[in-house]
Amino acid sequence: MITLDQRLYDYYTFGENDDYGQPQLSEEVSGRVKMAINLMKHTAAENVLFQDCEYIGLTHNAAITDKCIVSYGDMKLKVVFVSPFGLWRQVYMKRME
Repeated sequence: MITLDQRLYDYYTFGENDDYGQPQLSEEVSGRVKMAINLMKHTAAENVLFQDCEYIGLTHNAAITDKCIVSYGDMKLKVVFVSPFGLWRQVYMKRME
């Protein structure tokens, strides 16, 4: 039933570094991802890898990496970690300020 919760979201990617050596976020949309996104309250959040993650998504899209930002309504969610195992990819995301 996860498929029923999936929606299309725009995503952006980090590209070349600026003068300070920081990767710059693309100005334009890099692509679209079909994903079910849900608020993550606990469990994996206790792990150091996921401590800042508030959202988790499920997708088949292999183009989503930790270099992506997902546009979620009026928020932007930074992809922190993608678990590539299994039929679905679990995408752990945190809200960008």
